[in-house]
Amino acid sequence: MSATNIYYINDDSFDRVTMQSRMPVIIDFYADWCGPCRTLASIIEKVAEIYDGKVAVCKMNVDENPSTPNRYKISAIPTVILFVDGLAVEKVVGLHDIDFYKELLDKHLYKPEVISEEIVEDSDAEVASDHTL
Repeated sequence: MSATNIYYINDDSFDRVTMQSRMPVIIDFYADWCGPCRTLASIIEKVAEIYDGKVAVCKMNVDENPSTPNRYKISAIPTVILFVDGLAVEKVVGLHDIDFYKELLDKHLYKPEVISEEIVEDSDAEVASDHTL
């Protein structure tokens, strides 16, 4: 895989990557011998390009890293799991097109926020807000 914004992780780095990321993390669990996994690889590359800077796109070889796939009960590949704030929020088994992944990611990236305004009695006070997605 040639995309530079795809990160290959392993059992040792998994918790650090998923728990410490400030953005959602999508992980493609694959094996080199898996035909559908090779087809999905080009779709994952497109996902990495489209969501660069918004989603951390990772891959994990299940043959080389059995602990994490066992932990998440991955019994078929390809499997893709989306983590938000360290929690697995979506698990997708099988081959899906780019539109499927865009819809999946957009659902978690662009959630409507309830924004409350702070009423400040002091007219000299400034109200700052940070509305990051």
